Amino acid sequence: MRIGIRKSPHLHEFAETILRSGDTFTSTYDTGADFYLAWGWPQAQQVALDNSGRVGVIICVDAHPFALKAGDTSGDRIIQLGNWGALAAYPPGMASIETPVYRSTLDGPVLVLGQVYTAEQQRLGLVDTWHTGGYEEWQKAEMAKPGRRYRKHPRIWARENEGELQPSLADDLEGCSEVVSWNSTAAIHARMLGYPATAYEAHGWAHLSLSRLAALRTSPEALRSGQAWHDYRRWLLTHARQRLGGNTK
Repeated sequence: MRIGIRKSPHLHEFAETILRSGDTFTSTYDTGADFYLAWGWPQAQQVALDNSGRVGVIICVDAHPFALKAGDTSGDRIIQLGNWGALAAYPPGMASIETPVYRSTLDGPVLVLGQVYTAEQQRLGLVDTWHTGGYEEWQKAEMAKPGRRYRKHPRIWARENEGELQPSLADDLEGCSEVVSWNSTAAIHARMLGYPATAYEAHGWAHLSLSRLAALRTSPEALRSGQAWHDYRRWLLTHARQRLGGNTK
């Protein structure tokens, strides 16, 4: 298969396993690609725009810092495959999550989700083409409003509070009315824990539908070994090809 890839440092190891399977990569601007691969739903949205809305052939890969299950902070990694457009018909064993119990406190403070500072993202190579600057200015303006509570990004917390255990997201949300973020995956987790969340950026995580997320758990080892792609690819070449009428081989 020829796969248009929207490059991201997060996809590096996974992309290598795909190449070892015999598939090839091209650009997401290649309108003749069989499928398109993106890291994260915001990237998938952008790929759809770049390809005139060809959402039906976008493979969205993602990893979350804890399981997509309300209250579960076990540290498991989630790998989501194919959760976009027509490919959101999940392979066997995958199921969309249930709507969480509403826990918001009407008159409680608003939790502001912190992110990795732009300079540090650039230094670590975490800034991809979908990134837009302005987080720091937004964060200052948001915290200047009354009734705000701030949660530092775990990476920032670990650096500034060495040896201390950061309160869980569930703990920081206790008593809050809602969540605001620039563009944070934690906004999805907040919604799964029962709190409304919004994002400033147009492609922010908080805008995404919980009903289109899945609960498949795949270990990093399965990604590196190629087993995850091997299993998913087999499903892709049968189920997805039949549904989409693609030209995959």
